[in-house]
Amino acid sequence: MGDISTHFSKRELQCKCGCGKYVPNEKLLKLAEAVRIILDCPMTVTSSTRCKKHNSSPKVGGEPNSNHLYGEAMDFTCRLGARKAYDKIIAAWRNGELPLLGGIGLYVGKNFVHIDVTKAADGHLRRWNG
Repeated sequence: MGDISTHFSKRELQCKCGCGKYVPNEKLLKLAEAVRIILDCPMTVTSSTRCKKHNSSPKVGGEPNSNHLYGEAMDFTCRLGARKAYDKIIAAWRNGELPLLGGIGLYVGKNFVHIDVTKAADGHLRRWNG
Protein backbone atom coordinates (compact mmCIF):
# COMPACT_ATOMS: atom_id res chain seq x y z
CA MET A 1 0.00 0.00 0.00
CA GLY A 2 1.10 3.52 -0.65
CA ASP A 3 1.87 6.50 1.50
CA ILE A 4 0.91 9.13 -1.11
CA SER A 5 -2.05 7.33 -2.68
CA THR A 6 -3.87 4.04 -2.23
CA HIS A 7 -1.35 1.94 -4.19
CA PHE A 8 1.75 4.11 -4.64
CA SER A 9 4.49 5.38 -2.36
CA LYS A 10 6.79 8.37 -2.58
CA ARG A 11 9.78 6.02 -2.55
CA GLU A 12 8.74 4.22 -5.73
CA LEU A 13 8.08 7.51 -7.54
CA GLN A 14 11.44 9.08 -6.63
CA CYS A 15 14.35 9.22 -9.07
CA LYS A 16 15.92 5.76 -9.34
CA CYS A 17 19.52 7.09 -9.25
CA GLY A 18 19.27 7.55 -5.49
CA CYS A 19 19.27 11.38 -5.47
CA GLY A 20 15.80 11.42 -3.91
CA LYS A 21 14.25 13.85 -6.41
CA TYR A 22 10.47 13.65 -6.33
CA VAL A 23 8.04 16.01 -7.99
CA PRO A 24 4.52 15.42 -6.63
CA ASN A 25 1.86 15.45 -9.32
CA GLU A 26 -1.75 14.89 -8.28
CA LYS A 27 -2.91 14.26 -11.87
CA LEU A 28 -0.34 11.51 -12.35
CA LEU A 29 -1.33 9.85 -9.08
CA LYS A 30 -5.01 9.94 -10.05
CA LEU A 31 -4.18 8.52 -13.48
CA ALA A 32 -1.98 5.77 -12.03
CA GLU A 33 -4.69 4.78 -9.55
CA ALA A 34 -7.28 4.63 -12.34
CA VAL A 35 -4.94 2.52 -14.50
CA ARG A 36 -4.27 0.21 -11.53
CA ILE A 37 -8.02 -0.38 -11.14
CA ILE A 38 -8.54 -0.97 -14.87
CA LEU A 39 -5.64 -3.45 -15.07
CA ASP A 40 -6.77 -5.15 -11.85
CA CYS A 41 -3.22 -6.07 -10.94
CA PRO A 42 -0.32 -4.49 -9.08
CA MET A 43 2.00 -2.21 -11.05
CA THR A 44 5.74 -2.09 -10.45
CA VAL A 45 7.00 1.43 -11.10
CA THR A 46 10.27 1.29 -13.04
CA SER A 47 10.56 5.06 -13.47
CA SER A 48 8.62 8.18 -12.55
CA THR A 49 10.37 11.37 -11.43
CA ARG A 50 13.90 11.67 -12.84
CA CYS A 51 16.63 14.19 -12.18
CA LYS A 52 18.30 15.69 -15.28
CA LYS A 53 21.50 13.68 -14.77
CA HIS A 54 19.69 10.33 -14.51
CA ASN A 55 17.33 11.18 -17.39
CA SER A 56 20.24 11.90 -19.74
CA SER A 57 22.32 8.90 -18.68
CA PRO A 58 23.02 6.28 -21.38
CA LYS A 59 21.19 3.70 -19.28
CA VAL A 60 17.95 5.72 -19.40
CA GLY A 61 18.33 7.70 -22.63
CA GLY A 62 15.45 10.02 -21.78
CA GLU A 63 14.33 12.89 -23.98
CA PRO A 64 15.87 16.27 -22.98
CA ASN A 65 12.43 17.66 -22.02
CA SER A 66 10.99 14.37 -20.73
CA ASN A 67 7.76 14.41 -18.74
CA HIS A 68 9.65 12.39 -16.13
CA LEU A 69 11.63 15.53 -15.21
CA TYR A 70 8.40 17.18 -14.06
CA GLY A 71 6.75 14.25 -12.30
CA GLU A 72 4.21 13.93 -15.12
CA ALA A 73 5.07 10.40 -16.29
CA MET A 74 5.34 6.84 -15.04
CA ASP A 75 6.83 3.71 -16.55
CA PHE A 76 5.63 0.43 -15.10
CA THR A 77 5.44 -3.31 -15.50
CA CYS A 78 2.69 -5.67 -14.39
CA ARG A 79 2.01 -9.37 -14.60
CA LEU A 80 -0.30 -8.89 -17.60
CA GLY A 81 2.70 -7.98 -19.75
CA ALA A 82 3.26 -4.74 -21.61
CA ARG A 83 1.12 -5.47 -24.70
CA LYS A 84 -1.97 -6.58 -22.78
CA ALA A 85 -1.69 -3.69 -20.30
CA TYR A 86 -1.26 -1.21 -23.16
CA ASP A 87 -4.30 -2.58 -24.99
CA LYS A 88 -6.46 -2.43 -21.84
CA ILE A 89 -5.41 1.17 -21.18
CA ILE A 90 -6.18 2.21 -24.77
CA ALA A 91 -9.61 0.53 -24.59
CA ALA A 92 -10.37 2.30 -21.31
CA TRP A 93 -9.28 5.65 -22.77
CA ARG A 94 -11.55 5.11 -25.80
CA ASN A 95 -14.42 4.37 -23.40
CA GLY A 96 -13.82 7.67 -21.60
CA GLU A 97 -12.50 6.03 -18.43
CA LEU A 98 -9.07 7.74 -18.46
CA PRO A 99 -9.60 11.45 -19.17
CA LEU A 100 -6.26 12.37 -17.56
CA LEU A 101 -4.23 10.18 -19.96
CA GLY A 102 -2.21 12.37 -22.29
CA GLY A 103 0.34 9.92 -23.65
CA ILE A 104 1.05 6.21 -23.68
CA GLY A 105 4.06 4.30 -24.92
CA LEU A 106 4.55 0.58 -25.40
CA TYR A 107 8.01 -0.91 -24.88
CA VAL A 108 7.56 -4.60 -25.65
CA GLY A 109 11.27 -5.48 -25.70
CA LYS A 110 11.72 -4.01 -22.23
CA ASN A 111 8.26 -5.17 -21.12
CA PHE A 112 6.97 -1.86 -19.76
CA VAL A 113 4.32 0.76 -20.46
CA HIS A 114 4.73 4.53 -20.20
CA ILE A 115 1.80 6.73 -19.18
CA ASP A 116 1.75 10.50 -18.77
CA VAL A 117 -0.63 13.37 -18.19
CA THR A 118 0.71 15.83 -20.77
CA LYS A 119 -2.01 16.56 -23.30
CA ALA A 120 -1.32 17.28 -26.97
CA ALA A 121 -2.31 20.80 -28.03
CA ASP A 122 -5.16 19.45 -30.16
CA GLY A 123 -6.28 16.96 -27.49
CA HIS A 124 -5.36 13.71 -29.28
CA LEU A 125 -3.83 10.85 -27.31
CA ARG A 126 -0.09 10.76 -27.93
CA ARG A 127 0.92 7.14 -28.66
CA TRP A 128 4.17 5.44 -29.57
CA ASN A 129 6.06 2.15 -29.53
CA GLY A 130 9.63 2.12 -28.28
